[in-house]
Amino acid sequence: MIDELQRAMELAQQQPEDEQRRIAQLILEELEDREWEESAELAAAVAEAHSEAANGDAMDFEDYDRARRAREQSSQ
Repeated sequence: MIDELQRAMELAQQQPEDEQRRIAQLILEELEDREWEESAELAAAVAEAHSEAANGDAMDFEDYDRARRAREQSSQ
């Protein structure tokens, strides 16, 4: 364990139990987020999005919002 992490754990141990649980939760959430960021599923989704954009099959938010509003108006 690196010195900085060791120091952080020592400080965390000095906190009340509820705070220790919160710190543990934050650490676990961060590690789980990183697992997702490095996942094959995300890599595939990014590659698909890049392909769609390159083919002109993607729309920006403004175009999406305009289309959504038009659908809503036509359904009323």
